[in-house]
Amino acid sequence: LAGHGADDLELLEVLLAEDRDVRPGQVEELRHHRGDAAAVRAEARRILETSVDRVDYVEVVHPETLARVERAEPGSVVLVAAFVGKTRLIDNARLP
Repeated sequence: LAGHGADDLELLEVLLAEDRDVRPGQVEELRHHRGDAAAVRAEARRILETSVDRVDYVEVVHPETLARVERAEPGSVVLVAAFVGKTRLIDNARLP
């Protein structure tokens, strides 16, 4: 997100529109899966699927090479693309 700090996980908060059913603390749940990139991907997808029309992709990558990682370390980047209606939203954020 342009203008946001590297520690933000706000991409999911942005994609989870205010008018949709979002449980407080859903984004915080991602922090509990740190270390296991597959679990971070699955949890991010699960959260998004409750609030967007379609998830295109969720990925956890190395911050410099953008290669897919198996371990979600602080500084790893979560990449997300999802559809709300016909609009495709894409974003990324570093894991704190």
